[in-house]
Amino acid sequence: MKTKQTLLAVILLLGIGITSCKKEKIRGCTTSSADNFKSNAEEDDGSCQYSGRYVFWTASVVGSERADVFLEGAFIGAVANAFTSAPSCGATGALTVEKSWTGSATKSYSISIDVYDSGGAFVGTVPSTANFTAKTCTSREL
Repeated sequence: MKTKQTLLAVILLLGIGITSCKKEKIRGCTTSSADNFKSNAEEDDGSCQYSGRYVFWTASVVGSERADVFLEGAFIGAVANAFTSAPSCGATGALTVEKSWTGSATKSYSISIDVYDSGGAFVGTVPSTANFTAKTCTSREL
């Protein structure tokens, strides 16, 4: 009888030991559009980081016309060159901005555009938003 009890106790302990040795899930960023995507992650840990680019451009510029662009209140540059179609990010003469963020694959930023006429006089400010998308270049004609 004692042998049966001992055998039962050993089986029980082995069963508990086997089930309590669960493999811990690999944690990390599970969103493929994130800069720090971890392909072997089984559980998202909220660490995803994203980046995207935005190119600002215009189709017509006369004389000294220009547009100064502000992102979240900070001056990021002026657009004073004309393009016949949307330029790619980083194109010479276009204003390309890269941003990094956390949270989700898209991020909205407030922008404002100060417009100047061909005589260099301030015409007005146009408020708007720029919606950045991870791993993409978004084009915006001013």
